[in-house]
Amino acid sequence: MEVRSPARRPFGVIVIILLQILSLGSMILDIYVISDVKTVIPALPGTLELVLLPVPLVGLLIYQVIVIAGLWFLRRWAWFLLMIQLGLAMSFQLLLYLAGTPLYLYMFFSVLMVFYLNQRDVQRVFARRFQIEEPA
Repeated sequence: MEVRSPARRPFGVIVIILLQILSLGSMILDIYVISDVKTVIPALPGTLELVLLPVPLVGLLIYQVIVIAGLWFLRRWAWFLLMIQLGLAMSFQLLLYLAGTPLYLYMFFSVLMVFYLNQRDVQRVFARRFQIEEPA
């Protein structure tokens, strides 16, 4: 029985995971501390927005944890989901930039993650692995 050694995580994967954690933390910090909650959800009366605001954040937190776990275990689907997420995020950030309200920190995180996701050693570790079947 052959024992396979676990795949070594490239430096870029570790950086991407750390950036994902920092990005999520900065988003939560921005929503709860820096931004005025009334501007995020202006139609809700009183403290109702404080109850409803965490609902999408919990979904995003669960998604981020799943993607981070997939990246840690070097799963191809995590790389794919993160590329889609970054494409959507960068499109949204471009719209915010054109509207005059740029989020430079998120732009910086997104550009760094795309840079590391497209490095050769990171792409190699997430490459699709085909098993060649031997003819019978």
